[in-house]
Amino acid sequence: MALLNPHAEYSYRPREVFLPLHQRQKRWACVVAHRRAGKTVALVNDLIIGALECQLREPKLAFVAPTYTQAQRIAWDYLKIYSEPYLEKKPNETELSVQLIGKRRIYLVGADNPDSLRGIYLDGAVLDEFAFAKPSVWTKIILPALSDRGGWGVISSTPNGPNEFKSIYDHSVTSPDWLSLFLPVSVTGLIAPDELANLRASMTEEEYAQEFECSFQSALRGSIFGKWISAARDEGRIGSFEYDGSPTNAYFDLGYSDATAIWLISSYPGRHRAWKYHENSRQSVDYYIYWLKTCGLEIDTVWLPHDGSAHTLITGRSIEDQFRRAGFKVRIAPRLSIADGIAATRKVLPYVEFDRINCQEGLDAAEAYHYQYDELKQTLRQSPEHDWSSHGADALRTFGVAMREVPAEEKKPPPKVLTLQDMTLEGLYAANELSLSRPPRARI
Repeated sequence: MALLNPHAEYSYRPREVFLPLHQRQKRWACVVAHRRAGKTVALVNDLIIGALECQLREPKLAFVAPTYTQAQRIAWDYLKIYSEPYLEKKPNETELSVQLIGKRRIYLVGADNPDSLRGIYLDGAVLDEFAFAKPSVWTKIILPALSDRGGWGVISSTPNGPNEFKSIYDHSVTSPDWLSLFLPVSVTGLIAPDELANLRASMTEEEYAQEFECSFQSALRGSIFGKWISAARDEGRIGSFEYDGSPTNAYFDLGYSDATAIWLISSYPGRHRAWKYHENSRQSVDYYIYWLKTCGLEIDTVWLPHDGSAHTLITGRSIEDQFRRAGFKVRIAPRLSIADGIAATRKVLPYVEFDRINCQEGLDAAEAYHYQYDELKQTLRQSPEHDWSSHGADALRTFGVAMREVPAEEKKPPPKVLTLQDMTLEGLYAANELSLSRPPRARI
């Protein structure tokens, strides 16, 4: 098929700092680059180059942004512009894809809906702003999709604290299978000195270090549980644990279009142990019932958030009813404000151990959970940001609310049972006071 515009000229002229990316021989690459370095343009063109060079039949490649909206906003125009000389048909505005000569297709997707890539093969993928995306999209979705045909992958971002992106970068530095590019502004020289001076004057030292010098040391702004998860790591409470058969409770955050998240946690005197974390979306209650019955743990009680007792239009029954019919004990967590739920969770987190392998996705979510930032007022808002991290954090909040302290009125000690040892003057006085406080006996 003829090109849509056979006279178009490929207009991409790579910046010198990105030449190692385009000329690499290694299958994997990690690119740490400062703001306004032009990494999104480089990544889009790396996909186009990879699609044109692929000799396999009908290649498929993907650009993955933290959200679908971001993919559309930051990369879609670039993809259409730079792919124009090689288009086989008009860009598909509905699914955000282009088809190049030889049925070579490039898709734009969001890590917030990775299911759109399930079940297909990929010959190449780039993940942009990975430090702000759901980390498991790489291991659970992209890597398996690349495995069929030996596809390649590039992970790129500006840092966002010491999260999973830093772990991948650290691995890339020492691994012979990875290209590692570290591009702070002091190395690239892509922004004029006077402009950098203006940026320094208007940003905090930590913000400038993170955004332009690619520092991983700056903590995530407004992190809600980050300090508590870091403490668990420092204190050795994140490790490898062998299941001991203890009864385990399931703590839910419910969703359908959004993800449903589950923490499986056992409670012991003075401590708790999180064995597993699970998350999925667009699944029925039957799916989660089956997962709980086959998870390999002894499930005691299913704890649902307050909306678990609401009846659904589809089944006419509440989610609570459906779990009960499946044979589970069910409790509804008290409805607290988000702030009170966060406070309750922070209070119990110092007593929780986490299985490192089976809870990693949930730990990533808990560490990334953060308050919204008001750019206009330059202050943190009281409401958390609703993104990929919310579901795992909210399920953890269900656990925190369930484990909250017993209200003071329920803590009253039981009446003292008097013995012969109590029969002192003080004891007789206490007994007299107790008898006066009792209601009169009913006459027979």
